[in-house]
Amino acid sequence: MNTLSLIKSQVMYLFKTNPRVHIDISNRSDRKHVTNVPAVITGVYPNLFTARLKENNSEKDYVFQYVDLLTHTMEIKELSKLYNL
Repeated sequence: MNTLSLIKSQVMYLFKTNPRVHIDISNRSDRKHVTNVPAVITGVYPNLFTARLKENNSEKDYVFQYVDLLTHTMEIKELSKLYNL
């Protein structure tokens, strides 16, 4: 199993067991920087997953690719704790 497949299965595991996670995003191209924001994984698909982040007393839906985790553009704290990614 390659690394990307492993990441997909780990996100799917979190989605099925406890979709409430904490996300860090550091994306220079979008100038988006979020640290330790509560989120809920709302959907898992073959090439991407969706999450609802709670920022500044509002909720916003985001779409992420699994490669975002692979390239460390984003981090899911619960994956880092469980699987040492």
